[in-house]
Amino acid sequence: MTTIAKKLAQIKPGILLAGLDLGLDSMAVVMLDNNGQRVDRFLASQSREGYDYLHERLLRIVRKQGACGVMVGMEPTNLSDARQAITGNKWGPSSPKSSFRFAWSIPSP
Repeated sequence: MTTIAKKLAQIKPGILLAGLDLGLDSMAVVMLDNNGQRVDRFLASQSREGYDYLHERLLRIVRKQGACGVMVGMEPTNLSDARQAITGNKWGPSSPKSSFRFAWSIPSP
């Protein structure tokens, strides 16, 4: 199985996808459903408050869509800070060979 196929196999039915584009002062977020239809897009500040807002907004959309969770992908810029801010966990560095550098799931409450 190819690396891309393995990554795609992680996307289960009922999971939303969120892509983050991290900028110096803000981040842009686009959320898609399993059919690739956009369900939300928004901006958040590149701060602790912004990541709190991101987390709450992701959970709100998961509930609204009746999804079982969300898988988040982002570029490696500020990756460690973003991971820790959203999840509260410190994880190791992402693989530099991966085009989908980072993903984690936020289950619905």
